[in-house]
Amino acid sequence: MDVLYKAASLFKELLDTEYVFVLGKKNVEATIHLIFQERHFPHLAGLQHLPDLVFLKQDNRIIFNEIINRSIKIEDIQKSLFYKSIERRLATLPSLQALLDSNKTIFKYNKQNNNFSLIDADYLLENTSEKQTIYIFLAENQDSNFFCRSFFPKDKKDYSVGQTRWTLLFKKKINKSTKTEEVLFRHKNFKG
Repeated sequence: MDVLYKAASLFKELLDTEYVFVLGKKNVEATIHLIFQERHFPHLAGLQHLPDLVFLKQDNRIIFNEIINRSIKIEDIQKSLFYKSIERRLATLPSLQALLDSNKTIFKYNKQNNNFSLIDADYLLENTSEKQTIYIFLAENQDSNFFCRSFFPKDKKDYSVGQTRWTLLFKKKINKSTKTEEVLFRHKNFKG
């Protein structure tokens, strides 16, 4: 199967999903409302790392919909001289929802502690899938919601070094259309 299409199709399911995380650290609580938008997918897939593909130099929503409509296929992406740099990311991206459902390791992200990186994020989620560490970076938007800023398997750099770990107190998943909620995690000390 076309891994690009598979990842986009599974991401499309997330467009109607919101995650709510409640975190705690030293009697301070923080709440994250994580949402998904079409325009975020190309960046999560790493398509920005393929500068030699002219058809990727358009609006991210258009790119996403062309992948969903199969106008852009994995074969088109593989023509890039830089494809190998995103191959592992693309192979792992279909597991994004499962990683978010199961993740319990969350750090408040301080980019000064990773001065080798240009990632501008507020939180870092770290999880393991198929014996590899996966990083999911969350950033806050202008509406005080959060979105997935970046996603990739760990390579040589450990992005969690020097970051402050927060305790996950509560996590739920909301289907926005049906307004149904699924509690994914509740810490024994969470009273909310």
